[in-house]
Amino acid sequence: MTLTPINWYCEWKKWMLTIDENELPNKNALPAFYAGMVSGFLTPAIPGNFLGRIFYYAKEKRLKLTTYIQISNLSQLLSSIVFGLIALCLIDGIKYTLKHQYLLIAFTSIIIVFLLIFKRTISKLKSKYLKTKKSIPVFFGKTLLISILRHLVFTLQFLFILICFGIEFNQELIFWIWISYLAVTLTPSMIFGKIVIRDSITIAIFQVAGYEAYPILISTVFIWAINLLIPALFAWKKIKINSIQSA
Repeated sequence: MTLTPINWYCEWKKWMLTIDENELPNKNALPAFYAGMVSGFLTPAIPGNFLGRIFYYAKEKRLKLTTYIQISNLSQLLSSIVFGLIALCLIDGIKYTLKHQYLLIAFTSIIIVFLLIFKRTISKLKSKYLKTKKSIPVFFGKTLLISILRHLVFTLQFLFILICFGIEFNQELIFWIWISYLAVTLTPSMIFGKIVIRDSITIAIFQVAGYEAYPILISTVFIWAINLLIPALFAWKKIKINSIQSA
């Protein structure tokens, strides 16, 4: 639980970088952040957080703001991909067949193509919409560093909870956590923080490593609750209080 504030503080710092990059006042930053927490919980995956955030700003600013929010979200996605691929390369528990090697090559190629398309798209957007003093690569680099820190916080949370539920610590356990985050991140999601998909995929991956399903299930639900459910409820309460006070 103590790592949850650090987790969301990292996300808050990325949001403040986004606000600064768009040269927006800080007045609505916190209410917009709360709204993004709720919309990100209720819509498919974290990229839905832009729906709540842009509501607090003028319509003419929303397109550029949405673009920067999604760049920030992409940095979190990329950190999950990088750590996941590192784990796949280092872990001894996976016996690579020729088929697995082809799949890994194909998967890596898809990521490279995606990043090239993203770079080209951002270049077009930059010339048309994003005429600001600061460069997008610098912004992306800053958010990526924070996303890496946030991913490490995720890792520590899951690791500590697994240990609390009786899973013995070893180095490969960290790698399996990274692989499970990679799989969950790249899987099409459902509403409510994709709890059903998260459970199913994480259990399946850890069973490949020989772990029992029950402690993995309990740990996954606990992670979902402290990182998504409780913060979303807290944010919803804050939004309700602010709306009552402003009425």
